[in-house]
Amino acid sequence: MVVVPLYDTPQSAGMNTVLEAMSMGRCVVATRSRGLPDCMLDGSAGVVVDSRASELGLVMQSLLTGGTDASSLALSGYRLARQQLTLEVQAAGIVEFLRRVERTGS
Repeated sequence: MVVVPLYDTPQSAGMNTVLEAMSMGRCVVATRSRGLPDCMLDGSAGVVVDSRASELGLVMQSLLTGGTDASSLALSGYRLARQQLTLEVQAAGIVEFLRRVERTGS
């Protein structure tokens, strides 16, 4: 398990840690932040909790004791990172966006 406690910022702070953990097949627990991109899907590719230490502790305990299936979350995060969050996929998305902008003239 990798725990990423974040301050609430509009920037994507902590995302390298989150993505690296996901790509290594680790279950990720992160605190909620406006800058946490959509790739950190709560309950599917990891767990997002409010920034209260008590809630973070409860989630970690549940993952460590098997109350929440950490292996399943880790596998989902791994698949997401390896299939959708690669450099090639992101570059293709940027190219497609630029082509749409070019077609609309905006």
